[in-house]
Amino acid sequence: MFRAQFKHRYATRLKESRKAVEGIEAEGMMLMGSFHSHPIGYAKPGKGDLQYAIRSNVKFLLIYDVCGRDAKLWRLKRTRGKYGFCSERLRLTN
Repeated sequence: MFRAQFKHRYATRLKESRKAVEGIEAEGMMLMGSFHSHPIGYAKPGKGDLQYAIRSNVKFLLIYDVCGRDAKLWRLKRTRGKYGFCSERLRLTN
């Protein structure tokens, strides 16, 4: 991990992500998604999340809004050659 350009953000290096995915695929499995939190923002993917999902071939993002205590599931989609996210139903139980 490294500190991103803002003091309150951390990011995984692409090389580290690829190594993890390669290890998963070497076991005959496929990474479907990833989880991360937004400590001071909504549980909505940003530009960096979109770039990460495309580069690492992740289909789903589960994002948690720390302040609002809310989680949302997003699916990467491609429409007319453009990538974006659509929200998916997420049911949380205690």
